Amino acid sequence: MNEHLNKLNHMDKNITNYSKFGIEGTSLLAFRDVPDLINKYVKGKKTLDYGCGPGRSTRFLKSMGLDVIGVDISDKCLQMCKDNATAHYCKIENGKLPFIDNSYDFVFSSLVFLAIATKRDISTALREIHRILKKDGIFIMVTGTEKLHSPEMQWVSYDTDFPENQNPTSGQALKIVIKNADVTFYDYFWTNRDYLDLFDQCGFQVLEDHLPVANNQDDHPWHSERENAPFIVYVLKRKGDSK
Repeated sequence: MNEHLNKLNHMDKNITNYSKFGIEGTSLLAFRDVPDLINKYVKGKKTLDYGCGPGRSTRFLKSMGLDVIGVDISDKCLQMCKDNATAHYCKIENGKLPFIDNSYDFVFSSLVFLAIATKRDISTALREIHRILKKDGIFIMVTGTEKLHSPEMQWVSYDTDFPENQNPTSGQALKIVIKNADVTFYDYFWTNRDYLDLFDQCGFQVLEDHLPVANNQDDHPWHSERENAPFIVYVLKRKGDSK
């Protein structure tokens, strides 16, 4: 019982501290090029932020003039979102989205799928997103590259130099610490091939896979970000829909 309470308290502390961490440092690269991709591919404003967490990504989408609803599995995150509400939020129950088929123009997900422990659960999430997308709807998914948790990387915002991060295999739990935020996460390692196979199995076609690296216009003292992309941005549509 005490161990369970300690884990819950640690999770609550992580969520609270993470909610104070903005779109900055290494995390900037997860979002920097998304507006251009939205302008290029997305038609319509009805948007779902899948795995909204404490609401950072929802506010980001809202600032672009999109009509956004955020969804998450965490009661703690959703309560924090509602306490600072600029959009509507609801809970994902048993992996199911509380929306009818073919109802969203655009689904966005940022750094959510690397927190999913099994391919089966990733598949369940992808199939639900596929179900609620309209014909010609777009799904943009931001996740970690295979280098994100590498001990060899020197990221501005993340510490990944831990023994458990050496030579990972698919589905392995890896440790990452957000510097100056007192936040530790255990993500799951999935390769690009893993994601591509799951997209195909769940009825998605990849329109673009974008690897954001730092450039001279970004006002940050970059390190490994200059030559290595910590994130990959997949732009997806349902198979069979027109481009």
